Amino acid sequence: ADVWSLETELIVPGETFTASVLILEGNTLLAANPDGTGSVYVFERSGQVWASKGNLGSGLSLPTTSRFGSAIALSGNTAFVGAPGNSQQPGRIYEFTRSAGEWSRTRTIVSPAGSVYDDFGRAIAFVGGSLVSGARQPAALTPNPSTLPTTGRVYVFSFNMSSWTLVR
Repeated sequence: ADVWSLETELIVPGETFTASVLILEGNTLLAANPDGTGSVYVFERSGQVWASKGNLGSGLSLPTTSRFGSAIALSGNTAFVGAPGNSQQPGRIYEFTRSAGEWSRTRTIVSPAGSVYDDFGRAIAFVGGSLVSGARQPAALTPNPSTLPTTGRVYVFSFNMSSWTLVR
């Protein structure tokens, strides 16, 4: 029978880190902890050695309850990070691009509904050039989210030269 063995343990020095969302593609691992403000750490493997490449949320002005990293998608040198928002801000998706080994934010996509509590960016996928995002409560304008129906929406975006355009 096949036996699994521990290859390594990835840590973030000086951080209390509990990754609840993970995605691995090739030699790149994104590990997200969406609690509170949230964080998404990048690890890259060279041979058998993994190295931390930092937090994609560093340098962003995120509200304390944005839940950055609630969903992540990775395709080659492009990463998408969902931040479903809170009572002060609608959900967003942040796009990051890796160039010469460095990650930087390229674009920010704001919820088409533009409403707080909409949960846009709670689930995301990048498939065949389309970016898809779920929004659990797309038009919530009430201060009490527990009383809202969970009608939900799925948004599909396509990229045309310099921006993401809503298709559906």
